[in-house]
Amino acid sequence: MPLAVEATTLYLRATKASRLKSEQQRLRQQFAVAADFAEEVKSMLGSPTAAPKSHSSTASSVKDSGILSELRFSTKEQAVLLRSSKVNGIAFPPWSSADTDHAECDGLFTDPAGFLSLSSSQTQLFSAWKRPAEIWGSEFTLLGNGGSELIQDVLSDCSVIASLCSAIAWEERSKKSLVSNIIYPQSVSTSGRYVVKLFFNGLFRKVVIDDYLPVSSSARHIHVISRSNEGLLWPALVEKAYLKVMGGYDFPGSNAGSDLFALTTWIPEHILLHNDYVDMPALWQRIMVSWSYRDLLLTVGTGKLSKEEELSFGLVSEHDYSILDLRVLDDGKRVVLIKNPWSYSHWSTIQGSFRDFQDKLPASPGCFWMEFSTTCIRFSSLYLNWNPELFKYRKQVHFEWNLRNGMADKSLYLCPQYALENPNSSATNVWVLLSRHIRMKNDAKTYIAVYTFNNPGTRVWMRKPTIIKTKFVDSQQTLVRLDLPPKTSYTIVAATQNGVSETNYFSLFTYCTLPINLLSVSDGFSHIDAVNGQWTELSAGGNVLSATFVCNPQFKLVVPKKTTLQLFVETSTATPVHAQIVWGGGRRVQSVRRRDIALDTGDYSIGCALSKQAEMMTAEYTVVVSLYEAGIMGDFGLRVMANEGCALSRLPDLSSGYNGDNF
Repeated sequence: MPLAVEATTLYLRATKASRLKSEQQRLRQQFAVAADFAEEVKSMLGSPTAAPKSHSSTASSVKDSGILSELRFSTKEQAVLLRSSKVNGIAFPPWSSADTDHAECDGLFTDPAGFLSLSSSQTQLFSAWKRPAEIWGSEFTLLGNGGSELIQDVLSDCSVIASLCSAIAWEERSKKSLVSNIIYPQSVSTSGRYVVKLFFNGLFRKVVIDDYLPVSSSARHIHVISRSNEGLLWPALVEKAYLKVMGGYDFPGSNAGSDLFALTTWIPEHILLHNDYVDMPALWQRIMVSWSYRDLLLTVGTGKLSKEEELSFGLVSEHDYSILDLRVLDDGKRVVLIKNPWSYSHWSTIQGSFRDFQDKLPASPGCFWMEFSTTCIRFSSLYLNWNPELFKYRKQVHFEWNLRNGMADKSLYLCPQYALENPNSSATNVWVLLSRHIRMKNDAKTYIAVYTFNNPGTRVWMRKPTIIKTKFVDSQQTLVRLDLPPKTSYTIVAATQNGVSETNYFSLFTYCTLPINLLSVSDGFSHIDAVNGQWTELSAGGNVLSATFVCNPQFKLVVPKKTTLQLFVETSTATPVHAQIVWGGGRRVQSVRRRDIALDTGDYSIGCALSKQAEMMTAEYTVVVSLYEAGIMGDFGLRVMANEGCALSRLPDLSSGYNGDNF
């Protein structure tokens, strides 16, 4: 029985058994979430979705874009997706095909989750929550013209508005739906109830909203509007649904790439224009080709700008803009049409090169043309969202991960790891996207990255040497693009920095042009002995040349049968660390000579150290862990990996009065 179905049964039984009304209400809510999820799991466990089209024929239908193929969820994955249904205390069940038919309800609907929170600046201007008929009378419509002229006013969600503008521009170029069709019903709801289909926390999920909108006491606007059609309703409702997930209208914004992933499922790629070496001609060629096929959405973001820079450049600090068009002029200049969604900002075209063409190209209010080379200088981030239909084969896996910060960030052995296997006789291009699930609006920042190792199908312990790795980012997603040679397996590792010591949930998506396998890695050894300890004031003995080396923590290692063995040590300190197995008979040793060493981790290294694999004879050994400097206190973790069962136990410290035979 799938876990979600079992959970539904348990919640139903608990509801019937409970006598407290408050408890019954809570259990009914949990039952509803589990029931919706169970229905979704049933549909997922049916047939895989149809394979998407290749790049040569740009997608003619994007209605189901992003529904990833081969959906076969394990019990653990079902549990992750079920737990991830609750965000900011509100349940968002997986999307069901039935949700398109049941958006209406009897009477006027009011969201039981209540009104969304507002920022302090919004609260100062706030007058009341009103329904569309109270705001515009009969002069409003759900769908219609004006979507390309969206503007942001008293809002901090510039990334959301830039995302909507970019997606709407794609709709106008393609004459197809991408984002305007994610709201149901597709006409004005008589009950004021709408259901919006968003992709977050591993799945398409259902977001239910009412049609109340925050109204200002002045002429300013607290929700997105169209400059040419203020009564256009769907953008404000989609914005409201997304902000409900993100915690309210006081959402500080993320980045347009992540927002577009939630709105469209198009694959986000983030290029740091100032930190990365950018080959501008190659980048232009790459985006221009895909733009012409309508397989790419583009947005840009500024970094931290001073007031002087804002005035000089005519740009807003830490603000996202949408790119609506790309052109190559007769003289070879490469230019982009940029839209600023903020209604109260201005822009400047002070350079002479701008004046050469700005009057020759059309630009709506709020839009301006800029040379591509200047764009790469003035903006700090370029966000690319790629049509997932470019990839015929797609896989996904969902997992939980305790983001601990007790030990070194340099070790990877506790990080989620997967084997990426190419069984084909030709190489293939693979994109790997790591996506962090949303939990609470004020979650502590967690920096994530993806590491790729030529370590076929086995667990990686150290961060080097990598084939390719992404930079650590605090956004929800990070993408790595790689070429996987034929008949080859790489190890993919989800890595973190500055994580908090709690369980978080993630999804890993792969997009590929040939069928590949995404598998859990093996540890490489059938037995792992692990101990944790500390260097204290009395046991921080330092390296082997130190007079106090004997004080270091020592362990007895019993190898009952000849086996291949490997040694690993890590520490929370910033001091180089080392571990060694010596011929010590399982007793404390006072000193170590080179001939005494059976196996060690090589040179002292910062954070963690790993030995080579070696054949170990049947014997009792002594293991010593040490930092390079004496007197440095901190935690450590010691791991002994072997193909045969070994026994690892702590020897008494010298401070306990131990009197070993070796002394």
